[in-house]
Amino acid sequence: YRLPSFLFGLLGLFALLFFIKKYSAGQFNLVASTLAFLAFLTSYDWWHSAQMAHLDTGVSLFTSLALFLLILFIRQQKKYYLIAAGISLGLGILSKGPPAILFITPLPYLLIKKKIKIKELVLVFLITFITILPWYIPLSLEHGWNYLYISQISGYVSSPASTKIGGGDPSQSAPIFWYLRWWFDTFRPGIFLFGAFLLRDLIKKNFSWVKLTLLFYIIGGFALFSYAKSKVWWYVLPVIPAICAYLYFSIKDYLTKNKKGFVNLSLAVLLSSLPIFLWQTNTIALAYGFLITLIVFLLLKFKFENWKFENLLLFSVIVSSVIFFFRFPTITPPNSQAREIGQYFQTLPDEKCLWVEKDFPYEAILYYSRAGRINYLDEEIELPSTCQNY
Repeated sequence: YRLPSFLFGLLGLFALLFFIKKYSAGQFNLVASTLAFLAFLTSYDWWHSAQMAHLDTGVSLFTSLALFLLILFIRQQKKYYLIAAGISLGLGILSKGPPAILFITPLPYLLIKKKIKIKELVLVFLITFITILPWYIPLSLEHGWNYLYISQISGYVSSPASTKIGGGDPSQSAPIFWYLRWWFDTFRPGIFLFGAFLLRDLIKKNFSWVKLTLLFYIIGGFALFSYAKSKVWWYVLPVIPAICAYLYFSIKDYLTKNKKGFVNLSLAVLLSSLPIFLWQTNTIALAYGFLITLIVFLLLKFKFENWKFENLLLFSVIVSSVIFFFRFPTITPPNSQAREIGQYFQTLPDEKCLWVEKDFPYEAILYYSRAGRINYLDEEIELPSTCQNY
């Protein structure tokens, strides 16, 4: 049951490669792409999610791919990119619904800058709606035409059980800076490189429309989930592919103006990858994160005129990958009995209901039991009379 998530995780890397290659065409930069892929490959959270039965890997892949395809349409004006963006957004919604809303965060900017027309966006959302129809129609027939809005939009925003804006799970409550603090541990070297290049772009005002589009998506998504009361590391996964794409364009711009910037980048990668001050207090993590980001930014400005280390960049990439390999955890099932319970549930006669404790992994039990839907069992639950077995 974890295979789809793993495949979506791998496809995320290919989606990033596809976007960079198609956008760059004959101006593809190997060094910039290598470091962008390094940031993606060493994203602790992305590969952690890919080894679990998380739907978040799927929604992250399809939502970011929809954005990439929209950008490719704007650049090349080929309508099949627009249609593919609508399909990808639909698949993102089918994967996990509400997080796909991040797709709209750069749209106001694109409309204001006249990069895209309203009728083109209407086509995207029409294709998206057609894509989800096979799921929407049977649900509407069973629960009513407004079920999608109630369960996936209004409930997502305003429910006391929501993990987003309107409420929150008290057990998942965290400060507004928590995601940044978390990424300072789990998104090395990507988060430090992104912070340094973003600061550099801000100072030099070096923003193309594509970098701004990615930035609106990144900041919009990151700010939305940071403002939410509940925070879990996988909520911000859809932002990671866009950060890696932004890194590609920024590093490419940097090397265009700094022909001898390989040494700077090599040292920046090595410094950003050091496995020190991991899993410390919030204060230590934030202090270390901001300090390394500032040092990397200063490294990018330094002139290494007499340094001749042609293979230093390759060495830094290998070292960063090795560090990531040794600190990445082995995934072990938290409830190994899920398979046995799920398969036993299938053998029960008559009508049956499946109720599980709140700490039970619902993805696993859904797969093995084929129940279709589960409910959590607590002291306030009243079992319906239609359930002969539970």
